[in-house]
Amino acid sequence: MSAAPRKLAIAVLPFDNISGDPEQSYFSDGLTEDIIAGLSRFSELLVIARNSSFRFRGKAADVRDIGRQLSVQFIVEGSVRKSSNRVRVTVELIDVSSDAQVWAAQYDRALTDVFAIQDEITGAVLSQIVGHARATVATRVRTQPTESLSAYDLFLQAREYFSSDLTAWKAEPFLKRAIELDPDFADAHALLSVMHTACYLLNSKQHHLEKALSFAQRALEIDPAGPLANHSLGYVSSFMGRTQEAGHYLRQSIALNPNEAYFRGEYANWLNYSGDTAGALREIEEAFRRDPYGNDWFWAVRGNIEASSGLYEVALASLRRMKIPSNWSHLLAAHCCVELGRMSEARQAMARYRQMTEVKPSDYVAARPYADAQRPGRIMKNLQLAEQPVPALAVVPKTLPG
Repeated sequence: MSAAPRKLAIAVLPFDNISGDPEQSYFSDGLTEDIIAGLSRFSELLVIARNSSFRFRGKAADVRDIGRQLSVQFIVEGSVRKSSNRVRVTVELIDVSSDAQVWAAQYDRALTDVFAIQDEITGAVLSQIVGHARATVATRVRTQPTESLSAYDLFLQAREYFSSDLTAWKAEPFLKRAIELDPDFADAHALLSVMHTACYLLNSKQHHLEKALSFAQRALEIDPAGPLANHSLGYVSSFMGRTQEAGHYLRQSIALNPNEAYFRGEYANWLNYSGDTAGALREIEEAFRRDPYGNDWFWAVRGNIEASSGLYEVALASLRRMKIPSNWSHLLAAHCCVELGRMSEARQAMARYRQMTEVKPSDYVAARPYADAQRPGRIMKNLQLAEQPVPALAVVPKTLPG
């Protein structure tokens, strides 16, 4: 059997904000993200996720070096100048192997044409990379998400807070206002659903799941083919005991946008909780391939999968890769340390957890939908063993054990 052809890989670097106002960066970032999303819909391409592309913001790095680090053949870069009711976007496509400019263009339009600009850039890039035959469908990459530019602007500002689950709650007023301006803005409903599910995982308050379900269902009602709408319903369903429904919608979101690393990461989570640790490991590797410099959450997912596989030392190594350990990662580290007989480190992890939150460990464990009914009990038993006071003179480290 012949090997499957290697996909062409591309990275879209963050467009420079040259508006003279640093606070307008969210707009140029949003334009970049939507171009990434547009390209991601095409299964012929492997598109590097935002987190990894944005790692090179403001760095005078050589294009070939960036291409090597991200393992891509093409790079898109550009700039955005937003002034009053006008926007100017310059963009170029670079062949990494030769450092040659394959294509370049400039768009000077009214702000009301921003969605058309995104589609034109996506279509032009596709025509250069995968041929004119595929470019004919570029205008159908995405439908205009909203008729209200103000609602879209608020959505872009809200999306900035999703770099961490710890700040996602700050997006709520922006998304609510966006929905007020356009009640049929599906992605705003979907992102509000994701926010509430993330809040549930932080504080275990059930009302967040109820709100998340309502917003996800509304998003899917508005846009049944929306990747984010499908993902949001799969995400919340995972934590409501709707296991099969969750799997269906998480898979559907990947089918609609095969290059979104976040979707694959959450699907890996679902596979792990469902008991398919081998499949979960494969899926999280697919997420890392698309987002090699992804956020800490990917390492938490990977550590969780490895712990479920009994690879406790490996799991600790993954958790130590997190720049800002989460509450759950400290509990998971304590569990792994107890399994390895390293009680001092387990107690340190539990002490750090107690410094971060007042939520009971049992609530955190109960929120994780393990199909194996014995697994939560085993984790809780280990956490109880680790829940012994650290000697008064001991210094509690601010990082994970190891």
